[in-house]
Amino acid sequence: MIPSRTVALGVLFLASPAFATVIDDFSVGPLALTAFDIVGEEQTQTGLDPAAVLGGTRRSYVGSTSGAQLGANLTIDTTQRRMLFESDPKHGGYFQLEYGSVAPLNVDLTADGGDRFVIEFSDLIIGPGPYLFNLRVISKSQGAIIVEGFDLMTAVDALSGSGTVEVPFSAFTNSDLTQVHSIRIAAARFPVNSQLAIRGFSTIPEPGSLSLLVGLSLLAFRRPFRKAV
Repeated sequence: MIPSRTVALGVLFLASPAFATVIDDFSVGPLALTAFDIVGEEQTQTGLDPAAVLGGTRRSYVGSTSGAQLGANLTIDTTQRRMLFESDPKHGGYFQLEYGSVAPLNVDLTADGGDRFVIEFSDLIIGPGPYLFNLRVISKSQGAIIVEGFDLMTAVDALSGSGTVEVPFSAFTNSDLTQVHSIRIAAARFPVNSQLAIRGFSTIPEPGSLSLLVGLSLLAFRRPFRKAV
C-alpha cells in the first residue's frame, strides 16, 4: 500500500503545472496559408479545444509585400506542435496570431499565479534589416479599453536559432491583466528569406510561488511516518 502522504505529494505536483495558462500549444487547428501581397490570407478557427487554445478561437494572418513570387507562408503543424512563418525569398513578410478576435476573452491571466508571458521560439533564421515584432494586449481598466504592446524584436534577435522569451506582466504598465479582452503576436516587414517557429505561448507563475510550493512539498515528504498502534 502506498503511504497516504506520498499520494498527497504526488497530487500536489500534478496540480502544479509548469504553465499557469496555455494561450496556444499548437496541438489543435492545423492550418496552411500562403500570401503574395499585403492583403494576404486570413483565417479564423473556432471551436478549438480551450485547453490548447485560449478561448477556443485563433485568428491567423499572413501577408507579403507586393510582387512576391513564392509567397509568404504560415503553417500550423499539430503533429510537430508549432506555428512556422516563412517570408518570401525576395520580399518582406507579415504575420499575426490573435486570441479573442471573435469575442472578448474576459480572462484573468493572474488567477492561476501567472506573472509573465513566455513564448518558445525555434527554427530562427532572420535576415538583416529592421522589422517590427510585438506582443499586444487589449484589456479593460476602470471602464476604459487599454491597448498596449511590447517590442519582441530585441529579445528575438538575441536568440541563437531557438530559445524562450519571457515578458513580465509589469511591462504592460497601463493594462489590467485581470480583465484581458485579446492577445496578439504580430510581425511586420519581416526580412526577406527569413523564418521562425513558435512552439508554445503561455503564461507562467512567478518563480517565488513555485519555490514555495516545492519547499512545502519537500517538508511534507521529510516528515517521519508514524505507525498505527
